[in-house]
Amino acid sequence: MFPIHLPPLRERPGDISFLAKKFIHQFSRKYNKHIHEISEESIHYIEHYSWPGNVRELKNVIQRACIICNTDSLKPEHLNSRLLLTKKEQKFQISPNMTLADIEKQVIETLLSLHPKGEVAKILAISRKTLYNKIKKYKLDVL
Repeated sequence: MFPIHLPPLRERPGDISFLAKKFIHQFSRKYNKHIHEISEESIHYIEHYSWPGNVRELKNVIQRACIICNTDSLKPEHLNSRLLLTKKEQKFQISPNMTLADIEKQVIETLLSLHPKGEVAKILAISRKTLYNKIKKYKLDVL
C-alpha cells in the first residue's frame, strides 16, 4: 500500500556495524561458536566496502567469517579478501614498461577481487568462457 524507499547499505554506514554484530550473534549461536566481538580493524573494512549485494551480502560475509573463525573475535583474516582492499589498493598503476597483457591481467585481477566472475565478464563485455580462459592464461588465483 505504501512504497517505502530504503537506501542501499553503502548509503547507511551507521547500520553496517550494527547489522554485522547482529549477524555475528545469530551465527555464533547457530554454529555453537563463542564469538563475542568484531575487531575495530574488521569494522573499518566492512564500513568502507561498497556492499553491492546490500544486507544479504553482508549477512553472507559474516556467516562465512563465523564459520571459519576459531577465536572469540572476528578479525580481518576471517573476512572475504575483497573487503580487505582499500580504495587506494583497488587502483592500479600503469607504467611505461608494461605490456598490454600485463595491463589486462591487472585489470582482470582487480575486478575479480571486487566482483563475482559473471559480473566481471559483463563489466569487460566478454563471455564467461573468455574470462575463464584469461584467468587460466594469467594463472590468476581466484576465490
